[in-house]
Amino acid sequence: KGVTALTLASRNGRVEAIRRLLKGGANVNAGFQGTIDCDEETTTNVQPTPSADGPEGISVGGGTEEKKKQMEAYGCFPITQAALGGHAGALRVLLEAGASADARDSTGAPAICIAAERGHAGALETLLDFGRADLKKRSYRKTRMNALTLAAFEGDVRIVKLLVDRGMDVDIACKLGKTALIYASTCESQQRDEPNKEKGTTDTAGEGEGEEDPKVLPSRGSPAAFEEVARILLDAGAKVNHADHDGHTALISAAKRGLEGFVRLLLESGGKEGVNLETKFFGETALIVASLNGHIGVARLLLEAGGNPNVRLKRQTHHPNMRPLIEMTIEKGHVEIALLLLEGGAEVSGGPDQFAKDGSGARCLIASLNSEHWELARKLLEKGANPNAEDVWSGPALALACEKEEVTVVRALVDAGANVQVLVPSDELDENTEKEEEGEGKGDGKESGDKKEGVNRFVARACRTGAVEILKVLIEAGADVKGKDKSGAGALTVAVMNDKAECVRLLLEAGAETEGREKRRGWTLLMLGSQRGQADSVRALLKGGADVNATDKGGKTALLWAAEKGHQEAAGVLLEGGAAVDAVDKTGCTAMNLSTRNGHAEVVKTLLDAGGDFEKADKKGVKPLLAACVWGYGEIVKPLLERGADPNAADAEGKSALMGAAECGHAEVLDRLVEGGSEVDAVDSV
Repeated sequence: KGVTALTLASRNGRVEAIRRLLKGGANVNAGFQGTIDCDEETTTNVQPTPSADGPEGISVGGGTEEKKKQMEAYGCFPITQAALGGHAGALRVLLEAGASADARDSTGAPAICIAAERGHAGALETLLDFGRADLKKRSYRKTRMNALTLAAFEGDVRIVKLLVDRGMDVDIACKLGKTALIYASTCESQQRDEPNKEKGTTDTAGEGEGEEDPKVLPSRGSPAAFEEVARILLDAGAKVNHADHDGHTALISAAKRGLEGFVRLLLESGGKEGVNLETKFFGETALIVASLNGHIGVARLLLEAGGNPNVRLKRQTHHPNMRPLIEMTIEKGHVEIALLLLEGGAEVSGGPDQFAKDGSGARCLIASLNSEHWELARKLLEKGANPNAEDVWSGPALALACEKEEVTVVRALVDAGANVQVLVPSDELDENTEKEEEGEGKGDGKESGDKKEGVNRFVARACRTGAVEILKVLIEAGADVKGKDKSGAGALTVAVMNDKAECVRLLLEAGAETEGREKRRGWTLLMLGSQRGQADSVRALLKGGADVNATDKGGKTALLWAAEKGHQEAAGVLLEGGAAVDAVDKTGCTAMNLSTRNGHAEVVKTLLDAGGDFEKADKKGVKPLLAACVWGYGEIVKPLLERGADPNAADAEGKSALMGAAECGHAEVLDRLVEGGSEVDAVDSV
């Protein structure tokens, strides 16, 4: 809309065509489409009528007494099209013919902004040479930026230098309050493809360009270019501490993007007042944004310049108070920066709050342990973090270190004064050691040193995982190894149930009792180990003096439990330790009875080798051979017959082994019984 032949010639830089059209009477300011609000106000009352004199400032409304917003014409003008293409020769001809440099294109951008944004230094210089371009003019797109802010945003050194040399105010801000320096600090650190050189006219060679060699300047849009732009602006007196409407300064912007060179330049060129390191962008200083984004180089520069490592901020979290920077840095996993903050003087021994004992230092220590940053945890302790740190989710720091099996941190915590005597009811035990009452013995994760009964929390965790070195550290520090919960279970119970034989040995050497019993059933530790087939733990307990023939409330010994559960190795260890092979429980069963009825052939062989009585019946009169036949355990029937078991043995009702096998259909067992001499026509006594 509004395009003329002169406009088309200007768009393509046809200098000779422009001259001929102008000579023929073409309107140099043709192309007016409408009006647009500008920044100034005027009392002039002129109707918006385009004229050959150009689209000058006009106003609307009636009366000269009241100030009205000034309007400016916009449209597809020859001069804006020539500026868009960077045709300096065409611009010169148009300006000589009286073209208005204040004309705007359809987006509201004046020629000076168009040339600056596109990087056309020759075209911009031509506009400035004729004195027609107003340096204060703004584009009505991109937040009303002026030529300098547009060039700074694009990282164009030549354009910025040209505008500054021509006296442009470097602190003019856009609608958002951003200056050229702030826009330069938004550098994305990406090399752009646009070359930093001008287009010449297409039909007149070398007319009016005459620019300096672009090779000596950084490429437009490169990181080096943005730094050079900032240097030019700072040398021209740009306010380094200027903040936009959100409190965003050039330093904060550069720090957020990790522009180490840019930040160094700002810090070195802060002027007499120096760079304000405490200015905040939505509550965050430059050090905060650099640290939380993981830019360690920038964080180091800011700390060296005097940045406050103890700055606090509030984020949308469950924590109601202002949180220290180091705490949030640890949460984000920026360990190196957290260490840097510690070296810079960050305090980690702050006051208490409702979420962690000893406040921020406690949370920092807990966070470092949760994320397994061991070096950081040790540094925090060296700086005074509370070794008894504890929160409601993770528990004490020492418990975390024990669970994660990091002995160096455990030692550091103990050396720093961590309380090793935290007692809690044991929650590490097997379901077979359930409490007498529902809820008894369940740890609540809270310190309970005032309880009369309880297991040492840290020792129990070390025993559960088999962390021998950690257990040694705890024992050396005086941790209690004798404590038990209300069910009678203790740390030694945990070690046995998890078959941590070395832990069992250490606990016994430290004075743990081997004869403790589970109160509900009367199980000893030796029985617990035997039930689970923990042969190594059973051996360690026996060496520690455990009573191998102790019985529970049902009359069972450890050997009977091993036999019933089918743990041949544990049974062998018990027999070597002096277990009575023919001990009887309250149902009259021996280890042989229990192993045969449950089909544990290997255990039966071990018992036979140990001289176990294979003819002893339980209280119901059932002998081992009869039980094996009824259940069809041919692999047990064979060794029993070979050892001399009576093939005609019967129960209290006169039912023989052959009858039991026949009734249940165990053909293989029947064959072996017949071969062994069993009477096939025997009758029962019922």
